[in-house]
Amino acid sequence: KQWYQRRVAITAGINIKMITGDSKNIAISIGQKLDIYRGSDTALSGDMIDGMSTEQLADAIKSVSIVYRSTPRHKMKVIKALQSNGLIVAMTGDGVNDAVALKCADIGMSCNLTYYSLACITTIRPH
Repeated sequence: KQWYQRRVAITAGINIKMITGDSKNIAISIGQKLDIYRGSDTALSGDMIDGMSTEQLADAIKSVSIVYRSTPRHKMKVIKALQSNGLIVAMTGDGVNDAVALKCADIGMSCNLTYYSLACITTIRPH
């Protein structure tokens, strides 16, 4: 079912990325279970984001499926990088730490995930 949903999303021009404060191993494990991350995909850490210029992040984020060890500041930078690439960004968040990023996104959806502290970002390329 997840594979089908991913195919439908891709066909519709939707690209799903996961941003979490979790470690790389946990983030990738969850991403694989949700069919967001495949072995050839790229994962980016909050520390890596800190070392990038705005332009570098805007270029790098195109191939990233997971951002791990992120803070609210990293989430904002990722959203702005996606938007600078001409994408419409929708974000779901499960906690108070997501409030600013939810407001910054073109579409912000607040939810409460019981077991995982993560936020998924969905990008849509406008026609």
